[in-house]
Amino acid sequence: MIAPLDPTPTVRLPWLIAIAAVLMLASSCGDSAPPPRPDIPVDTDQSETNPDQTPDEVEPDQIDQTEVPDVDLDDIDPTLDTDQDGITDVVELATGTNHRSSDTDEDGLLDGDEDANKNGTVDPGETDPRKADTDNDGLEDDVELAGCSDPLIPDSDGDGILDGVEDASGNGVYDANRGETNLCDPDSDGDGLFDGCEDVNHDGRVDAGETDPRIADTDADGLSDGDECSGLRTNVDCSGPGGSTAIFDDAVFCPTDPRTQDTDGDGLTDPVELNSNYRNGAVDPRNPDSDGDGIPDGLEDLNRNGQWDEDLGELDPTTDMTYPGKLDADNPIGDACKLDQLRPVQDIIDTTGDWLFLAEPDYLVSTLTLNGNTDVRRVANSIDHPSEALAAFIISKQPELGANSAASESDELEARIGLIPFFPRNFSTWDGFDAFQATYEVTGYESVRAARDDMIAQLLDFPIGDISGLPTHEGSPGATLYEVELSIVYRTSSRVILFGTVVAADQPISENLQIAINDLTNGTALAQDIDEYSPYCELFSVTQLPLADFIFTVDDTASMREEQDVIRDAADAIFDAINQSFISARWAFNTTEYEGGGVGVSSINLCGMLRDVKGENGSVWSSFEDVKKTDFQCKVKDPGGIQNCDPPPDDFFGGREYGLKCPRIAVDYVQGRTNPAGVSLALDRQRQNAALIMIIMTDEEEYEVLSGALSEDAAVALYDDWFNNVANGNPSYGRTVPFAIMMLDNTMRTFERLFIGPPQLVPGAVTADLTDTAAIPTVIQNIISAAGGIASSYNPRSRPITVTMKVVIRKASDGSLLEIPHSLSNGWDYDPFGNSMVFFGDQRPILGDDFALSYQFFVKKCLDPNGCSVG
Repeated sequence: MIAPLDPTPTVRLPWLIAIAAVLMLASSCGDSAPPPRPDIPVDTDQSETNPDQTPDEVEPDQIDQTEVPDVDLDDIDPTLDTDQDGITDVVELATGTNHRSSDTDEDGLLDGDEDANKNGTVDPGETDPRKADTDNDGLEDDVELAGCSDPLIPDSDGDGILDGVEDASGNGVYDANRGETNLCDPDSDGDGLFDGCEDVNHDGRVDAGETDPRIADTDADGLSDGDECSGLRTNVDCSGPGGSTAIFDDAVFCPTDPRTQDTDGDGLTDPVELNSNYRNGAVDPRNPDSDGDGIPDGLEDLNRNGQWDEDLGELDPTTDMTYPGKLDADNPIGDACKLDQLRPVQDIIDTTGDWLFLAEPDYLVSTLTLNGNTDVRRVANSIDHPSEALAAFIISKQPELGANSAASESDELEARIGLIPFFPRNFSTWDGFDAFQATYEVTGYESVRAARDDMIAQLLDFPIGDISGLPTHEGSPGATLYEVELSIVYRTSSRVILFGTVVAADQPISENLQIAINDLTNGTALAQDIDEYSPYCELFSVTQLPLADFIFTVDDTASMREEQDVIRDAADAIFDAINQSFISARWAFNTTEYEGGGVGVSSINLCGMLRDVKGENGSVWSSFEDVKKTDFQCKVKDPGGIQNCDPPPDDFFGGREYGLKCPRIAVDYVQGRTNPAGVSLALDRQRQNAALIMIIMTDEEEYEVLSGALSEDAAVALYDDWFNNVANGNPSYGRTVPFAIMMLDNTMRTFERLFIGPPQLVPGAVTADLTDTAAIPTVIQNIISAAGGIASSYNPRSRPITVTMKVVIRKASDGSLLEIPHSLSNGWDYDPFGNSMVFFGDQRPILGDDFALSYQFFVKKCLDPNGCSVG
């Protein structure tokens, strides 16, 4: 850059003469150049300079002063102003501006306007006509003069960030929507912190570890960033210890961290801790265990409201002995919820696939490479159990052509791959995405991992030979049947997430493996990649067992004989499952026969609800006591109470099955909406607070539709409304949920539209294939397990990630603490579909006990279903 000259007329510098000489030689450039005025020297020799350089880029040593003849500027007309910019040619030639261009630096300002006194020197208050950006701040002088910033000060508002960095678009207008900060206001968001304090490295972006200078409350916790970092309000550079984002970790400068709602990670937000009022005052938002009892503050204050609620069984985080004579560490909360007692997990994160997935820490995770893949959303990981017993996967992909929901995605995959679903269920994930789960059987592989690898390739529709990164595996001779548990989460029209497990199924699957399968496939372990998770603890007092009333609606036509035999023979297992569960259950039966015409059918016995009842004192209800087992088996074969439990085929009613109308009549009856003449309802009601579980078994479409009494659409609308609204319209009762065991061959369209969809119109309802008689006992077992979750009133406040869950019971009999296992036969389980705790076996809690539950739950950070790390 050429420095300004001393304007004293007695000074004659060689480089000035060089400029004049060069200008004079310009006349020899040929006819294409305009003829110069004879009194102005013109430069014709370009060999000494780079023609692409602007005047302010030409350094003085680029001109060879020894080869240019001396020129006396006194020979030039002192009044001449060739470019009419207000500065004479003599001054411009002497000071390095272009006498042929009125705007030497092309910044939109005349040279004479920039050099206000026209002396060729950049005096105080003037911009430099040879530099478009006088102060080197990234904004041109004309933009700054037209706006609020100063072209002579690189940081006009003094916030530590250059004007050109703040105004990234370079238009002189503040636009927060473009990510800009205000170059004329040191505190763009008005939170009390200078922009340069929040943007620590002054690069105009919100980098990791920084707060957002455009948002007053970066972490959205209700406290402004300036309130959280009151010690930084007047510190423009915010250097602090180390001069980095570590400043936000310093309690002297920042009593709380403005980048996170919970500075100490104890489960209580910063505002709650600052405003808390426990028995000994407030707790420290930078100390996760204020009383030092080993239990985080947020796990002692169960509802996290900043005060001690004795009626909830809470502990006080300001004392290690909330209750006289009992250390908090000896409470089941303490035993379940200490941070060093929480169950460990590993994070499986893929930003391209947009998932955060939690699994046991000893699982082997491999990121797979799809060689030649051109679809950026097609991503896969394999997940392997430490043994060869279980292999899992997680996949991101485009939905199948024609799929617009999780269920329709499963339909398309099943059709393309050739899979038949068992016990399918629709559900919503913790973050509200549509999801679907089903079990499938596959054959023809030498090992669990080989079956899994092929399943990955088929689901991705990608050649298995082009997938690298799959772990090597050993063969498993003798395994001929494999079970695939597949879950599908439909996020958008451009992304579905598939995750599942594969195990050998030649023998019954062990309980431990089944729990591992559930943890991996029930949807609780999946989040988007930037979501976070946090610990939580709850205490439940067992004051009542969950109540469930079961109504079995059994088709009593001859075609159902084999299925009835299967249920009758499974009575022992059904009774054992109920009696080992954590529910108080009753049963009743009715038939699909509505119109009469058979022996003994009358108007007061529609659908077989009243005749030859098997319950105590003439009620339709019976208990699951073993002494009632024979009656149960009889009702399976004779739900109408007409025959003698095992009638010959000719004595079955015929042909007109009301598989929807009769369940409706049964529910209306026990919920008191109908009252047949002469029949007392005093003992026949559904119990208050009891869930009503409907198990419908039929092999025929609803006769109202077959007969034309209702169109298919009208029937679907009627029973959609009835199951969802009428049957659940009395707040005195628990939830009514139907389970259908039916023909899955598209002959029962009304049932399929209600219970399968898409969309599935009856939430929670599950269908199973009636033709798979061998699987019917397992279906019933699954229904009983699901019923426990539906009936349970022990609902965690947040949706737990099951792989992180831990349960400790305090026995009312002796006050002893017992951690009980995650077990489907003798311990606890969690029903993610009903968000409820269920228990089984000898270790289930009894009345008077209480139990503490610790777990991790996801905290939503990504609000874009397409992903927050990639487009």
